[in-house]
Amino acid sequence: MIKGYKIITLCGSTRFRDQFFQVQKKLTLEGNIVISVGLFGHAGDDDVWKPGVKQMLDDMHLRKIDMADEIYVINVGGYIGESTKREILYAKLNGKKVNYFVNMKEIYLAGGCFWGTEHYFKKIKGVLQTQVGYANGITEKPTYKDVCTDKTRFAETVKVVYDPNVVGLRFLINMFFKAIDPLSLNQQGHDVGTQYRTGIYYTDPDDMPIIEEVWKHQQEAYSQPIAVEKLPLTNFYEAEDYHQDYLDKNPDGYCHLPLELFTFAKNAIPTTD
Repeated sequence: MIKGYKIITLCGSTRFRDQFFQVQKKLTLEGNIVISVGLFGHAGDDDVWKPGVKQMLDDMHLRKIDMADEIYVINVGGYIGESTKREILYAKLNGKKVNYFVNMKEIYLAGGCFWGTEHYFKKIKGVLQTQVGYANGITEKPTYKDVCTDKTRFAETVKVVYDPNVVGLRFLINMFFKAIDPLSLNQQGHDVGTQYRTGIYYTDPDDMPIIEEVWKHQQEAYSQPIAVEKLPLTNFYEAEDYHQDYLDKNPDGYCHLPLELFTFAKNAIPTTD
């Protein structure tokens, strides 16, 4: 680290060279030291590199991330290459703040244990960022231990940040319903309690018509009322670090979702609203 300066690393594909220069200029004028990862030759195109060269570039990129205080991902049209995804994960696992330069929207989804729900949504194209936390409860700054008492009314929830030019809210909510039992109240899989209730929580009132439309369509498939809440987000507190990206850190960790769903999410072709 260089004392007295904020060091910014830019990650992204070389195809966005103009955007790199624009963002680099903006951040430099704000008094930051900017070091680029992907600008002068990104290691994402695995097939074009001679043996050993790609690994050398990947290692060089990770060392730049080690130096940085924050990471900025240059993202245009929802495209994030595989190498950039690895760099984002590396940065997050090493405690770096990850920011995105893109038009983004967010929706908060409670689908039972947030470990599996987060991992599921991370696989969907157009989803740029996820964060697990506790939503719509009646206390302040709850801990996981607090939530497990079943007295705080918080739901384990995943904040899903997405590019609406790539994936629409309607598609995301339909994918959400494929990962839950919508008839089950306060239980998903073997996890029981109010923290495991299902819900769709929005911050933009303009999202409500789409949420209502999908919810009603899903209800038509059942004779019993579905137990999925659809409410404005009243509060959201980030969960402890060990909960974030849990299944990336612990590939064999507990998950209430079948593994086939992750493959399904990864291969799903998104539509926009």
